[in-house]
Amino acid sequence: MLLLLLISLGAAFCFAIIGVLYKLVASRPWSDDGFRLIMMGLGTVAALALWAVSREHPSSTVVYLSALCGLFGLVSLFSVMRSMALGSGAATWVVLNLSITLVILLAPWLWNEAVSLRQWAGVCAFAISVFLFARDQGEGNRRPVSLRWAVPATLMFLMNGLTLVVFKVLDRAVPTAHTFSTLTIYYGITTALLIPVFMYRRWKDVFVKTPELLAGIVAALAMMVGQALLLKAISIDATTSIPVIHGANVVAVAGASSFLFGERFTRYSTSGVLAGVASIWLLMMPK
Repeated sequence: MLLLLLISLGAAFCFAIIGVLYKLVASRPWSDDGFRLIMMGLGTVAALALWAVSREHPSSTVVYLSALCGLFGLVSLFSVMRSMALGSGAATWVVLNLSITLVILLAPWLWNEAVSLRQWAGVCAFAISVFLFARDQGEGNRRPVSLRWAVPATLMFLMNGLTLVVFKVLDRAVPTAHTFSTLTIYYGITTALLIPVFMYRRWKDVFVKTPELLAGIVAALAMMVGQALLLKAISIDATTSIPVIHGANVVAVAGASSFLFGERFTRYSTSGVLAGVASIWLLMMPK
């Protein structure tokens, strides 16, 4: 359990770095599209290098399912952007974070994995934490939830959640090492599909300056290490690790935002931190 905790917290730290960088990019007159392209493109290169070093020999199952994850990732990315444009950013943030529960909800039926009451309590505490943080972010952003928003938000929930489901399927179906081959194909497909879309929509924004490039490099490394640790955690215990990773990530981003961007803790964000800590404690208690 200690090993799982360390792996999960390591993944959460990496994802928190990406979250802080997204906030940094959003607060500057930089290119969001260029930043995403750099992050995914360099992530592909880094994963490919580690794939070559590890000498993994992926089966056709790994290739096909990893490519499917790439398609899911692209659809999820654009669904997030569309949901943000059509509705409340706080509501979108809730749906995006709760999408990780899809693999937990499907586990008892797909893999006959029993989920204990303690684990469900931890998942519920994580959900409460997400809603409290969303309430804090939503102050001053009271855009109504409409059907136009609900369609891309539902698609975002499914695509982001199904990516984790496919990762779990891969872990169960493929006994040989496939972490870096999976990530290379996953990132590569997403990058290849992103390039023509962004070239068509905002070709000028693809050419970025040094700050965006540096942020993209750090984000790419954090993304690759974080998802490699996520895949390892899923192979140990998906039901426990996934909420811990995302719960610790939410808490870490809130703390970093307070320190780096001067964002004040309110009663909602403070309660969200406490609920997130309670979620980690419940999920990591000895069985």
